[in-house]
Amino acid sequence: MSEKEARPVDRRSAILMTALQCFNQNGIEATPIDEIGRRAGASVGSIYYHFSSKEGIAIALLAEGLRGNLLQLEKRLRKAGTAQQGVRIVVESLIDWISANPEWARFIYTVSSSRLAQTGRAQLQEVNDHYAKVVGDFFGPHFKAGTLRRLPPDCVPSLVLGPVHDYARRWLNGQVSSDITEHAGLFASAAWNAVRKA
Repeated sequence: MSEKEARPVDRRSAILMTALQCFNQNGIEATPIDEIGRRAGASVGSIYYHFSSKEGIAIALLAEGLRGNLLQLEKRLRKAGTAQQGVRIVVESLIDWISANPEWARFIYTVSSSRLAQTGRAQLQEVNDHYAKVVGDFFGPHFKAGTLRRLPPDCVPSLVLGPVHDYARRWLNGQVSSDITEHAGLFASAAWNAVRKA
């Protein structure tokens, strides 16, 4: 790819990363479009070219953050064999991604249950469908084999990742002193005990 061809991708990425900083510092509503442009070195016209609105930037940030986490998980799950290995990978992959991308994680936790996430539901559906397929393809056979407990499907994500999400929010807010990665093994063991067949 030539430098000229790479520029639009770089510009879009620069806008996203700048917006992420601005949104985390000031909130989405309080961040003017021209402030994002000034800090990103992009014109307002360029921002509207890549994103239809400020909400469009926020939805793109949410989707790309979730996609980045998912692609990492998908790659790691290919190396797993047993159900226990899979559960450990799901937990540790999320922890590793949060640790490596704290600003992105902070943004996702802030907006994932907001009106904005509902507004962008159609754009997020592709990521959600892909996640469901990756997890279903790996764990489906283990549920059928009886390695994992028969559980209401809607409860499984909360049982496996609920404690990680709770700790991650507190870690990102500076409410706990130890790094989230220090407890990956503990959270993985708790998740396995929650879903394994006794």
